Amino acid sequence: MKLILFEPTNIKNIHVKIIMALQLMCKARSIQLEFSTQVERLQLNDYEIVYAVNSFIEPTTLPSTVKIVFGPQMGTFSFPGITGAFREELVGRCVYNALSEWVIKMREEFAPSSIPVVCFPFAIDTKKFELKEKPKDLDCLVYIKHREPSFIDKALKIIQDSEVSYETITYANYYESDYMSLLERSRFMICLDANETQGFALEEAMACDVPLLVCDVKSMYEEYYDTVQPHGHLAPTKNLFATSVPYWSDDCGIRIYSLDDLSKTIETMKKNEFHPRPYILETLSPGVCMDRILNYFGLMA
Repeated sequence: MKLILFEPTNIKNIHVKIIMALQLMCKARSIQLEFSTQVERLQLNDYEIVYAVNSFIEPTTLPSTVKIVFGPQMGTFSFPGITGAFREELVGRCVYNALSEWVIKMREEFAPSSIPVVCFPFAIDTKKFELKEKPKDLDCLVYIKHREPSFIDKALKIIQDSEVSYETITYANYYESDYMSLLERSRFMICLDANETQGFALEEAMACDVPLLVCDVKSMYEEYYDTVQPHGHLAPTKNLFATSVPYWSDDCGIRIYSLDDLSKTIETMKKNEFHPRPYILETLSPGVCMDRILNYFGLMA
């Protein structure tokens, strides 16, 4: 079986974590993975699945047996090229991958999709993100991403007053090796994160069996870039319901929605043991993620 990852201009336009995940997923099920930037290549009838992460392909131009997965990098609030009138011939052959349930609900506020919208999360490298048993010398790691500066300042003040030892790490400002080193040292991680369609970094921490204390969001309106709220122009016409941790169980830690609860929750995290790694293995390991796609299209051996 062969899967083609298609990007018409440059494969580097696809999130590097998606590429790495698909490599792991295909390897787990002995599927050949090919990269292509040529539409003409897709017209050959020698593969079973094409993954068009970032661009629309007209399905009728491809062999009728080929299954097509679009997304998830095709616009924030709509699916360019595949919204609009229902097309019966697309059902069973094409899907749009929205990554998580909250994204599906959020996008339904804007426009219906002409094809089914599904959740095909990408795999976490559960072999790479598996920590050896070592003494922990840090109470917690604080992960910061796209929250309002005043919110972050208030949260850090509460953490300081809680008398826990901690280090901070900020999205896009660290090396993966540094992140893994900090996870290795930390008893748990506090997440000051905005909405996540999947949340690779948080899931990597959970794969390392590092529990999370998540200061969760209720909508995309809590997302900030520096001091800018990028979706404010949509209020109050849209709800934009969202979450920081779309893949989650009670074994992974604790979620809160108010900083008023942060101090006491830190104390709870210090006193209790949570083990999120089994959840990641059951939900987001490479074979499990690939099986979702194969099962959907009826391609399981």
